[in-house]
Amino acid sequence: MTVTEDGCGLEHAGEYRISLPANRPISSGLTKFYYEISFLELEGGRPNPEVAIGFCTISDKSLLEFPGWPKMGAAASKSWAYHGDDGRFYCYLGHNSVHVGEPYGPGDVIGCGVDFGTGKIWYTRNGTLLAHGFENVFGRLFPVVGLSDKVKLEANFGIDAENKPFLWKAEDGLR
Repeated sequence: MTVTEDGCGLEHAGEYRISLPANRPISSGLTKFYYEISFLELEGGRPNPEVAIGFCTISDKSLLEFPGWPKMGAAASKSWAYHGDDGRFYCYLGHNSVHVGEPYGPGDVIGCGVDFGTGKIWYTRNGTLLAHGFENVFGRLFPVVGLSDKVKLEANFGIDAENKPFLWKAEDGLR
């Protein structure tokens, strides 16, 4: 796996399944946080990658399962994720997954946000807010991406909103 120098580009060789949390949690002073992942390339025979986008509660990769999958062991991370291969939302609690529509892949931009006041996680696809997310989500959260297939992705954390704005335009002005 290769991460670009700015920490926003990611290329995975697809030889193994990996979860990659951000190196820092979301700042404690924020009431909302949002980021987007752009799918640049996918190699292999599948039209939709085994990719998971979401949040987790721990940054130690050794304790992190594939995002959204049930945790293993007492110290494992909690995680919530939207999976590209089947278009479902998954929660670490192991509840039934929720199908939200089409799987995603190359050319798509998937956004993931959290509102700490309401405890809700929401997702966007190509600038459109999806109807479902997660509720009762609290704690110190890290953005996370899980990868299995050979893909090339780029993250946008809203750092350069003038030159690289989010595809999703929030009604409340969230950048």
